[in-house]
Amino acid sequence: MDIAILTLLGLTSGFISGLFGIGGGIILTPLLAIFGVPLAGAAAISSLQIVFSAAFNLVARSKEKAVNYKLGLVLAAGSIFGSLTGIAIISIIKKYNGVDLFISLVFVFVLGLLAWVNLKSAFSSKSINAQNYHSQSLHKTQNLLSFAFLTKSFAAGIFAGFLMPIMGVGGGFVIVPFLLYIGKVDKNVAVCTSIFQMLIASCFTSFINVFFIGNIDFKIALFVIIGAVASVNLGGLVSKKTSPELFKKMLGFLMLSVALYFAFKIYIQH
Repeated sequence: MDIAILTLLGLTSGFISGLFGIGGGIILTPLLAIFGVPLAGAAAISSLQIVFSAAFNLVARSKEKAVNYKLGLVLAAGSIFGSLTGIAIISIIKKYNGVDLFISLVFVFVLGLLAWVNLKSAFSSKSINAQNYHSQSLHKTQNLLSFAFLTKSFAAGIFAGFLMPIMGVGGGFVIVPFLLYIGKVDKNVAVCTSIFQMLIASCFTSFINVFFIGNIDFKIALFVIIGAVASVNLGGLVSKKTSPELFKKMLGFLMLSVALYFAFKIYIQH
């Protein structure tokens, strides 16, 4: 593939990652597939890219002090546990040559469902006063470090982690809505805590991909990573200026667009 195209894909993924606090895999994986990379390989490259984009994103947002580290560690622990299950399932399906169809179906159903949740909330909820919304603190909301909520967080992490090796995502598109809708936290806290969780979990997934599975094309990954790192901070700056309502709508429409792409892909090929 052309170096300029790979870098452009990385720039797009990095911006999306910084904007929504997600890994960028929901857009990078399908884009790499469009340019001829097998979905399993695209997912692996995307997971590796997330390590670098999440690290740079977290450093850029360090002054915000918006990460709840205890909650992030619980989410990351769940994600690591879930990713092992996802890796095992992908390995089994590979034997039957059904990986591309399986990954496409996961994109359709998971992103379709989450798009519906985000858009329903964004268009049905009453306008929130921005000052009141941003004055919320993670430590003042409904017992987020209680055993009950930490259990829910661990379960959310398992689901997000399960999707990581399958879709090449960081799980942020699961964790951010979970923290926004269930935890009722400030948008920046949800985004930054999600980035912290992604950094830990994606390091684990990439380690497995590199040393045990070996389905990463490092020549492609290098230029994708360069582009992602270059644009992730810009996405973060835009995110800070985005209202909670607009944030939910943009994330919802992004998910819906990707889900529709894979649905069309399945229809054409099968």
